[in-house]
Amino acid sequence: MKAYTIHVTGIVQGIGFRPFVSKLAHELGIVGTVRNDTSGVEIHIQGVDADCQLFIERLQSELPMHGRIDTLQMEPTELQDLDDFTIILSQGVKGNAFIGADMAPCEACLKDIQDPENRRFHYGFTNCTNCGPRYTIIESTPYDRDTTSMKVFPMCEDCQKEYEDLEGRRYHAEPNACEQCGPMFTLRGADGTVFASGHEAIEQAKEHIQHGSVVAVKGVGGYHLVCDALQETAVQTLRQRKGRPRKPLAIMAGSLETAKQYVHISEKEEKLLLSPVRPIVLLQKIKTYNTNTMHLETCATSECDRVLKEMTDVNQKKHVSNQECRNACTQKAAMDVTSQIVPVAPSVAPGMATLGILLPYAPYHYSLVPSDALWVMTSANRSGDPVLYDDAQALEELQGIADYILTHNREIISPVDDSVVQVVHDKPIMIRRSRGYVPLSIPVVALEKRSTMLAMGADMKASFGMNRGSHAILSPYMGDMEHKRVQDLLWSTTKRYEELFQLQPTQVIVDAHPNYYTSQCGRAYAEEHNVPVIEVQHHHAHVAAVLAERNVTEPVLGICFDGTGYGTDGTLWGGEFLYCHKEYMERMAHLSYSPLPGGEVAVREPWRQALWYVNELYPSGSPTVIEQWKKTLPKGWELLEKMMPHMQMVQSSSGGRLFDTVASLLGLGHEHLYDAQLAIELEQLAFSEKGTILDMKLDGTVLDTMSLVRSVIEQLKDGESVAKISANFHRTLIYYIGQMAKQCCEERHISHIVLCGGVFQNRILLEGVMQELGEYTVHVPTQSPMNDGGIALGQLWLGSYMNR
Repeated sequence: MKAYTIHVTGIVQGIGFRPFVSKLAHELGIVGTVRNDTSGVEIHIQGVDADCQLFIERLQSELPMHGRIDTLQMEPTELQDLDDFTIILSQGVKGNAFIGADMAPCEACLKDIQDPENRRFHYGFTNCTNCGPRYTIIESTPYDRDTTSMKVFPMCEDCQKEYEDLEGRRYHAEPNACEQCGPMFTLRGADGTVFASGHEAIEQAKEHIQHGSVVAVKGVGGYHLVCDALQETAVQTLRQRKGRPRKPLAIMAGSLETAKQYVHISEKEEKLLLSPVRPIVLLQKIKTYNTNTMHLETCATSECDRVLKEMTDVNQKKHVSNQECRNACTQKAAMDVTSQIVPVAPSVAPGMATLGILLPYAPYHYSLVPSDALWVMTSANRSGDPVLYDDAQALEELQGIADYILTHNREIISPVDDSVVQVVHDKPIMIRRSRGYVPLSIPVVALEKRSTMLAMGADMKASFGMNRGSHAILSPYMGDMEHKRVQDLLWSTTKRYEELFQLQPTQVIVDAHPNYYTSQCGRAYAEEHNVPVIEVQHHHAHVAAVLAERNVTEPVLGICFDGTGYGTDGTLWGGEFLYCHKEYMERMAHLSYSPLPGGEVAVREPWRQALWYVNELYPSGSPTVIEQWKKTLPKGWELLEKMMPHMQMVQSSSGGRLFDTVASLLGLGHEHLYDAQLAIELEQLAFSEKGTILDMKLDGTVLDTMSLVRSVIEQLKDGESVAKISANFHRTLIYYIGQMAKQCCEERHISHIVLCGGVFQNRILLEGVMQELGEYTVHVPTQSPMNDGGIALGQLWLGSYMNR
């Protein structure tokens, strides 16, 4: 007989690891104990040495699906008087173990809630060791029921039996509950009046939504505003009340089959939609479908076939009948006609060729959202505020916004927004990293043996990061720092991460921008804790985030296009070609500079920079098409035009501003109603056309944007469609980015290229540049956001080199 103590770290708490260990030990006839400890899981085993060694092998090879082992230490120990293998209570001290993210219901739990004979039929909080809430309900580690918001729900006798059943999948499932002992829903009016509770509350909320009401629904990580996405009046009402006039709204499809009626879904996109993360996935709309119907009172299958064969213009004729007929129509899919499809309300995603779709990710969604439904599912906070999750605050702030509030009594400890992803070039490109991904750590080899650092990130799409050794732990997406509540959330979440993971940073890394709120906070934190501060250039951090993910240590060309970032020369960068090697960065090339008339105001009002371009290109008088464009400008533009030659203006090489300028000139708008709106809508236009290359000068190390804007205006003069001009603009930029990149790589003998920055969230641009640079090894971020939400990861990576 041999005895061993095994200590395992990684993602081993909250993912069913202890039950897995216990079952494996029983199967092999090994006795001992397993418990969560402060940094992971401690296992004691006793048995025949061969069985013990097999236990270790299978422990690693048969790990639960959401688990990850980072270290495994095994030491011989003394035999104990044991006759069984048991799960024992954790030590009563705060731990620093990694914890899992919130997960969608597994197939087994879905069967439970959809089975009328099962005691959890329609129960909205069903879970097991393979699924359910984690990060949003955990107060501290070690992960036990009494350190979660489930501690106020003592298990009933049946649930306790499941919890103790070695063979069951709810063996030591900490959030285990049923309708007899667990959380429950309540439906309230906007004034707090209670209308129903339990499953009846869900049924009434469903009925209200189907009849056009706006209902606030408390979810896994916060409140959503929900309405029927097929009812234009309901969607407009939601927009007006929420103060969100144009930004696209996310849609929850009741089933994958329903989603496929409205959007194109690739194999990779389907895998993402159905993953335990269940993010919002940006998908291309199906361009046309038949919404007309021909009503045949008595239509047999044969008659249906005859009518279909006789149809020559399906868009002019109408066809609807009984279920038998409809089934026959479905079999005629080769005709590329979708019958009985009600179009998505135009106000859901105005100006967009894509829809943001997600599938049900909590058990109650399967009772609330009909399988054939498309419902708007957008965060309930007012525009600019962080996710709304506190019940009392929700009841107060949702008055006048929601007609009803469907809430529950399980406390949300940590708020999280829905994550957002798109697939480009068969790669998942993250736009928002939150529910389902947080707080999963990202392994970074460069961080090995490094003390804990706090990386503050950037002010837009804010997310900070800390490391424990070689693992980077990024915070959830929080929002933009111009809003007071987002600033408060930054401080509270930073403190929570310190406590949850028992981390104490020994240095702080900030963006070099002197006016960033996150940088100011970082300096204040460093002063309070008497630790050093490291400044990192914004675009260098963008590139470094990808190097951290990919463990790239050789020199790379980093192509970073974004809105703005503080450059080393005091100007605002954003169209950069950077030579990067570890902590060293050198600017090799960039987009040409153009000023921002009015500074930050010009970022919100792109017409200002567009007007500057026009005046530079046509000092003696603008073409007629531009004179017509000027008539659409806001009041006061003439005064700005006169003042421009005498104004001191900040210079910018921003790729994002270039997109905004072109969008304004093409008449898409003159002011952003949400971040990057005009650039996004410019991309949407280009989906319908194939672009050709326009004139753009490559002047040594500068890509001349003036020549490209001139080309755009010349096409407007020639009467070209705005869709075609947008496609041409994209194609031209793709080609010349490729040409400049090849020039830089040849000069420095570089074979690796990084594409990063928020502008590369543009699907056409990213895919086009990747194809243009196919002869190189091209890296893009897939574990952290392409935008500023990934900056903190790059700051950590650079900090690890600057601290050596």
